[in-house]
Amino acid sequence: MSEVKVNKISPRSSTTINVGDSGDTLALATDAVTGFNVGSDAAGDILYNDGTDYTRLAKPGTPADEVLTFATGASAPSWAAAAAGGKVLQVVQTVKTDTASTTATLGSLVDMTGMSVAITPSATTSKVLVFWNITVGCIANTGINIRLLRDAATPLLGDAASNRTRVTALVSSSNANILLTGSGMYLDSPSSTSSTTYKLQWSADWVTTIYLNRSNNDTDATNYARTTSTITAMEIGA
Repeated sequence: MSEVKVNKISPRSSTTINVGDSGDTLALATDAVTGFNVGSDAAGDILYNDGTDYTRLAKPGTPADEVLTFATGASAPSWAAAAAGGKVLQVVQTVKTDTASTTATLGSLVDMTGMSVAITPSATTSKVLVFWNITVGCIANTGINIRLLRDAATPLLGDAASNRTRVTALVSSSNANILLTGSGMYLDSPSSTSSTTYKLQWSADWVTTIYLNRSNNDTDATNYARTTSTITAMEIGA
């Protein structure tokens, strides 16, 4: 094996230096390549070609979850803050496993016991996605009206129409032995960084008792069930 030591190899003409023939292998020792115009490289740097030579993109000086990106019209990559829109920032949930009941009628909805959840948004630009899933029981031919509240406000109601009561949703039954499931979701814009409470209210559409997490008959038998209900609030970053 022969060894040649030089400080610099320059082309005789043009700017191309041919090393070996087609099919030959050029083996370089670790860190032997230094002519890529990369300057003083460091751990985390990115090597790319700028159209003329290889150069480097230094890692961010104070990394804070930046992402590698190509801006519109750019000719080189760069670091940028990750987009914040659509991020789930927090999730809170209330689970109710016991039963509740009311005799409230349509014109006077009352709070559904245990079905509220509090969330404190981190920014006024955040939205809050509210989910609810309830299981209710009533006598036959009864409707159960549901209304969503944000603190004292009612962000999701049907349009006003004469004397009709405005609610968020309704479930109805033709059988006193069965359980009904009511679920929904709403993307709210509270525009606040204060603690905000979302809750459900309910009532029957005529004078009778309605139940949460149990049927109307609720006979002590294995073919009758006790259930759960939940309300969930999710902060979505702007």
